Amino acid sequence: EFDVSEASFVDNGPTANTIANYAHGTYRTAKFVVQISDGTDFDATEILVTYKGASEPSESSDIFMTTYAYVATGSSDLGSFDAVKNDSNNTVDLQFTPASTGTYHYRVVKSLLIK
Repeated sequence: EFDVSEASFVDNGPTANTIANYAHGTYRTAKFVVQISDGTDFDATEILVTYKGASEPSESSDIFMTTYAYVATGSSDLGSFDAVKNDSNNTVDLQFTPASTGTYHYRVVKSLLIK
């Protein structure tokens, strides 16, 4: 499956913001291509996520993620990424935590592999 999404959010935290997710009952592995901006600078990255477990990760520590090909136009990254288990939605969520408060706009291209 192939999916494209985009949205904006205001972060007053910094707090973790879910920018994409996938159903762990159907898919084990996802590849995300992410572009995120604070209106001035842009970060672009590619992220690969998978998990261990027969049908789902038992907890977030069973989710494995690598970030590669990270490119930032500013002097430092706009924030950090993490992948966590969301029990209420039965999903693996890709989260972005900004390094500072502000308004962020993102685009995510998601490719999914059925387990």
